[in-house]
Amino acid sequence: MKLRDLLSAGLIAIAGMPAGAEISMSELSVRAADVLNDAAQRSYEHARVEVAMQPLDSRLRFPDCDDLSIDVQGSPIGRASALARCTSPQPWSANLPARIIVSHPVVVLARATARGSVLSSGDLAMEDRDLSDLRGQYFVDAAAVVGSELRRDLAPGSALAPRHLKTPLAVQRGDQVAITSSHGKVVVHATGIAMGRGAPGEQISVRNSQSERVIKAWIVGPGRVSTDPPGSPPV
Repeated sequence: MKLRDLLSAGLIAIAGMPAGAEISMSELSVRAADVLNDAAQRSYEHARVEVAMQPLDSRLRFPDCDDLSIDVQGSPIGRASALARCTSPQPWSANLPARIIVSHPVVVLARATARGSVLSSGDLAMEDRDLSDLRGQYFVDAAAVVGSELRRDLAPGSALAPRHLKTPLAVQRGDQVAITSSHGKVVVHATGIAMGRGAPGEQISVRNSQSERVIKAWIVGPGRVSTDPPGSPPV
């Protein structure tokens, strides 16, 4: 490895240092791997962690150190690095790049599933995946996915992410809906016809079947709307 390569890798060894106790590159890599592994285990509990240190020139040697510190640079997953630093008796530093594989069971599709499908437990499976490949977009609990609607066609084995899902429509335009409206401690019930469509939490126009009056109401579930905003305290 040329000096130019060492500098670009963030390695600084002491050239022409006096003979004496030294720390080899292999020893430093082992220590750095332990630090990176511990950091990943703390960040991703119950995951399987593998740390692969990037090979560097094994001929590199560093003076022994009284106060060696090794710190993780950035997030301990995927492409990562550890910075080893010494201030005494002879200052030096080394940046040690690595690849950290963090494997954990995530929710995947058990079969090819079409856009618009509402997912059931039978559509889902759990598989170990490298979380660094999923960029923080995944589910570890199948129950959190059941009942969601797919936004697009997906192949079997696809790891599900929030961007793939949406809440299915609970009311379609023209549906007959049950209307509830709170007035103090009194709850009034009526029926109406939806003039729009939407998912729970969305507001649509509804025509009251008795008064013919058009009102605004929030969808609370399949075939049910309420004039009370979401989060209103129960009566």
